[in-house]
Amino acid sequence: ITQMIAAAARLPLKLSLIFLAVWRWFYMLDRRVSKMAALPARFIVTALLATFCWRLKSNFFAQIPRPAEASGDNRQGALLFAVERLSDLVIICGFLTLIQTFVGLSLQPLFAVGGIGGLAIGFASQDLVANLFGGLFIYLATPFGPGDEIQGG
Repeated sequence: ITQMIAAAARLPLKLSLIFLAVWRWFYMLDRRVSKMAALPARFIVTALLATFCWRLKSNFFAQIPRPAEASGDNRQGALLFAVERLSDLVIICGFLTLIQTFVGLSLQPLFAVGGIGGLAIGFASQDLVANLFGGLFIYLATPFGPGDEIQGG
């Protein structure tokens, strides 16, 4: 695990050292320039943190053995793919949320509209969501496999 963290941190640390050297150089030239660059500095630090998280996630999922495609039943591979894409989405949304707060945009109206819109979409697609979760539970419980006969009532 420490090697995985070290490999993920290598590039962001190099870039942060370069950034700190340039920042210090600007600060020695003129202190006013350093104050004007506070917003880009926050953006760069956030981008470096997101880069570290992305590389750590990539290194983590690279360590997990992938199931053979030829086996026919690739549930573990599909679940691993879904979890990996979900972690991508979490990292990207976290990065964008931090950037919006640095710029000064208030996220409360966005969350309110998103909540109301989600509620409306949830009521409209109630049957679809119920069928989706039912299928997901059947998929995870695996009550039957390839080649089994299923009789419908």
